[in-house]
Amino acid sequence: MDNDDAEDKQAFIDAMTQVRPLKQIDQPRTKKAAIPKSKHMIKPNLKATFTKDTLLPSVIRPQPYQTDVYAEDMLSYRDPSINATLWRHFKQGKLGIERRLDLHGMTLVQAENHLEQCLHYAHEHTLRHLLIIHGKGSHDGHTPPILKNWLWRWLRNCPDVLAIHSAPSHLGGAGAVLVWLKKWIAQRTLSR
Repeated sequence: MDNDDAEDKQAFIDAMTQVRPLKQIDQPRTKKAAIPKSKHMIKPNLKATFTKDTLLPSVIRPQPYQTDVYAEDMLSYRDPSINATLWRHFKQGKLGIERRLDLHGMTLVQAENHLEQCLHYAHEHTLRHLLIIHGKGSHDGHTPPILKNWLWRWLRNCPDVLAIHSAPSHLGGAGAVLVWLKKWIAQRTLSR
């Protein structure tokens, strides 16, 4: 064994005799450019929660500066409070689906009304895991799907949504999203 190690070491030294170190080039360090914050950026109100007497924020609308998602794009958002194991189970649909909502083929106004009704129902019945079917939109591949984009932006800005992820293929794939809602504040105060 020692003979092989000595031969390997000598072969390495012989191969390195012609190698020269790279020249150091003094370049000034560059700072990353700061991304300016938009005056129109939508920020969720993290303190706001929905009670039985309040309506969902119907003022959340898609903004023209936001990047569009396309039919086959995977949607994914999670609150930092969700640990990796639960996140993996959620993405696979293993946490269960307590309510399904099919928005496929609806207008934005109809979809918003149905979504508000579904979230009120979830609130009243303390449901946390939803499957929302939105469809893939146009099939030309060049036009972003309107309903998918609207739902993606609306849910990301909803303060009671903990996580969103495109459904696994057996639940609808890129044409549906899994939604994980926060525990309702009213339920927490009642249980104390």
